[in-house]
Amino acid sequence: MKFHDFSPFYRSGEGIRSKVSGDRLIDNPAVADAQGGSGASYSFDGTDDVVTGPTSTLYDNAFASGGTISAWVNPSSLGENVTGRIAQKGDQGGANGGWLLCCLAQSGNNISLRFQHLWSTGDVYADSGYSLPIGQWTHVAVHYDGSSPSNTATFYFNGVADVGTNTNSGSGTVATDDSTPLYIGDRSTSDKSWDGQISQVRLHNRALSAAEVRAAYNGQAVPYEYVGGSQTNLVYNTFTNDVFSNGWAAQGATITYDAGNDRVNFTNASGTSSGYHGMYWTFGSAPESGKKYRYSYTVVNHTEGTHAISIGNGTWSPAATGNGTFTGVIESSSSPDVYIRLYPQTAGTDNSFGINSVSVTQIGCVAEYLPSGINSTRWMDTSGNGLHGTTSTATAVNHKIGSLTLATLSTDAVTFDSASGTTTSSTLDHFEQGTWAPVLSDGTNNATMHANNIGTYTRIGSTVFVNAQVMVSSLGSVSGNVRITGLPYQPATTTDVRTYWAAASVTHGWSLAITANQSVGGFIRDNQSYIELRLWDATGGTTELQHSEVTADGELMIHAMYYC
Repeated sequence: MKFHDFSPFYRSGEGIRSKVSGDRLIDNPAVADAQGGSGASYSFDGTDDVVTGPTSTLYDNAFASGGTISAWVNPSSLGENVTGRIAQKGDQGGANGGWLLCCLAQSGNNISLRFQHLWSTGDVYADSGYSLPIGQWTHVAVHYDGSSPSNTATFYFNGVADVGTNTNSGSGTVATDDSTPLYIGDRSTSDKSWDGQISQVRLHNRALSAAEVRAAYNGQAVPYEYVGGSQTNLVYNTFTNDVFSNGWAAQGATITYDAGNDRVNFTNASGTSSGYHGMYWTFGSAPESGKKYRYSYTVVNHTEGTHAISIGNGTWSPAATGNGTFTGVIESSSSPDVYIRLYPQTAGTDNSFGINSVSVTQIGCVAEYLPSGINSTRWMDTSGNGLHGTTSTATAVNHKIGSLTLATLSTDAVTFDSASGTTTSSTLDHFEQGTWAPVLSDGTNNATMHANNIGTYTRIGSTVFVNAQVMVSSLGSVSGNVRITGLPYQPATTTDVRTYWAAASVTHGWSLAITANQSVGGFIRDNQSYIELRLWDATGGTTELQHSEVTADGELMIHAMYYC
């Protein structure tokens, strides 16, 4: 097992010294792993190797309101046709627009990079300095705001900013990358392959600050509030005369749609300036509390008062006045609603304004490809969006030594690549969670169980974990020795009791006819589909639990693990 020292200090003959140089850790385990340590990577041959992500709206147009692409890379040369791709989404010169990050030129042993964002009549070319060394692992990040063609990109190499030089300004309207895959190490036409290794790629639909880029370089994981970002607009965003039949509802007053003036009219029913009127949208499911959301809404025909928006009725946006498009980022709560409210300035005054083009998107990491997700044919996306990349050409390096890495995912199985260096995979071939119905029985007759009687289980491979609250409402014809039936899986058959017999613990009981020196337990035999219940007595030893000791309204809390 490999241990890392995460301390920011070290001891030398001269005393205690810092491992920090500026804002960067000198002896950083994440950096060490990426630089040829225990971390896995893909090797691209500079000819035809590529990892291809799926088409998905979850990461379309990630730079539209500011985005960041980052990667750990180790180049061997400029790559195929001297413009090897680190990543690209969209078709350069094709039907769809998009963006790309590629090699540009070489000076000595160092490479400059180009970030290109496509526009309808002229693309943005932002070029870095010669900051990427050949034959060394380097953390590269690029931030670009695609809301204006005049914006330039900022590059970061190992956490240090390198403001790009615009060699070509964009013009026209932004060219979207809708319905195009993300390519890592090449592009769709397979003629710009990367030459070297890539071990980590993250795509964010927000601008990372300089401090956040340095933290990523130093090995920090994506913070909770930015896990699972998405480019999908969560609300119905075009208002017409059917505004309230598409998920929106009125709040606080009578609201009508004025088609002639293209606005929603809010009537000041409360008659006080402290009152508010508005409308709200209900999500299919509540947003996660504490996540960050980018909002945008446009106000027209505004008469008076202030307006604001909240996600999940959490933090409200700053109060704004007048017409225009209002954007920002706010934190959500767990309420399932998006609220837009108008606060009047004058008591008793009817207020009106028009709202259109509302959008709410969760910001954060929309795709994340880590060394732990590398295997011979797939690069697993760990952002939570399931945007797994596939490859039949790139070579996985160091992915089977020292750790398990994901190979495939399905609804009930996870496959890991072999850690032995062979091509044999190890499959966790069953994962399932559910409920089961425990029943008190004598083997022939069953007791009547209470309505709240329930059991839960988790199966991992051939191991089954069961919990149950066994609640009896009537013993009926049950007599003699009693057991718990209804196990979710049949226990395995074996002659080795040391392996397949299992103990069951009773952690609590109610209304049992037992004394202070007695306790209840149980076990599961191989190929036996029930839990035998036993009574332990301090003086008499163990005997089978009897129906009279359970009583007509007895309850047992049972926990067990067995093999199926």
